[in-house]
Amino acid sequence: MSKLFKLREWLTISETALHLSNSLKEPVTEADIYRLGLEGHLTLSVNFIHHAEAYRGKLVPLSEAIKVPGIQLPPGTPPYEVALGVHYGEDKIIQFADEINERQPITLDGVFDLAMIGAERFDCETKFQMLTGGVPVELVSMDGTFVKNYDGSIFYSILEEITPQKFESKPFKKIPATYMPANGLPEDSIVVVRTVAIKEFETSLKNDDKGSAKELGNRERNTLLKLIGGLAMDGYGMDIHATRLDKMAEMVNALASCGVMVDEDTLRKHLKAAAELIPNQNRIRK
Repeated sequence: MSKLFKLREWLTISETALHLSNSLKEPVTEADIYRLGLEGHLTLSVNFIHHAEAYRGKLVPLSEAIKVPGIQLPPGTPPYEVALGVHYGEDKIIQFADEINERQPITLDGVFDLAMIGAERFDCETKFQMLTGGVPVELVSMDGTFVKNYDGSIFYSILEEITPQKFESKPFKKIPATYMPANGLPEDSIVVVRTVAIKEFETSLKNDDKGSAKELGNRERNTLLKLIGGLAMDGYGMDIHATRLDKMAEMVNALASCGVMVDEDTLRKHLKAAAELIPNQNRIRK
């Protein structure tokens, strides 16, 4: 890892591909970075170069969401409740500051993570398809474009200005700008990757390698259990598949004479585990 990388808050997509190519010792392309982001392996972010207007929202459990009465279907039945906001998974929803009353936009500046639930996801899919010579992406998000802060506690709905703010002189009056949900990230923004997210991704790959080593250990453990079970069946004529294991004391004493101290409960546990690995028809009786 370079000294400069440790000082950087984020890298561009091309810089991320180059860094991971060096780190993983295998070719990584810009398309790979977008694909990893779309599949949830790597967190992608956006840098708002010239700021962006947005509504601020919070992720809450669906059970705690602000709800309003829905349509009565069929007529005469009690109206069901509708949760206001944007659904996030099956049991959570993003609700914006005071869903019922008028919301006030705020200005975003700097780097925010892509939520990957709206048009921002389609933007990344478009980039991936362009880099791989794929098909044009013509999907449109009716909900809008969403980003979130680093820990995911606050979400933002990116806005597109419909009419700018203006002032009337006679009488003096300020007329605020009007907005609608944006159907994509601003053209003057760039998709980036936080160095923290890159480190987390590299750590996840190392953990996967450790998991593979652990799996090899499990196979070795199973082999040892089979050896124990086989010796118990052949050497002591023990039926390890029986509900009640006999000759336990005999085996414990034999092991103790070899300097291997083990109690009957521990031996019984291992023999039961061995019985699950050795087919019942393979029992050997003396």
